[in-house]
Amino acid sequence: MISADDDKLTGLPFPKTWNGAYVFVLINFAGWIILLVALRLFTQ
Repeated sequence: MISADDDKLTGLPFPKTWNGAYVFVLINFAGWIILLVALRLFTQ
């Protein structure tokens, strides 16, 4: 039987929880957007 705590685990070494996975994806997305904007501004 699967417990409620098992549903929260991703099975990955990092991030361990789904909330951590969502935060990781959002931070990476924001980082790429910032990088693209910075490169656009510095190459004009």
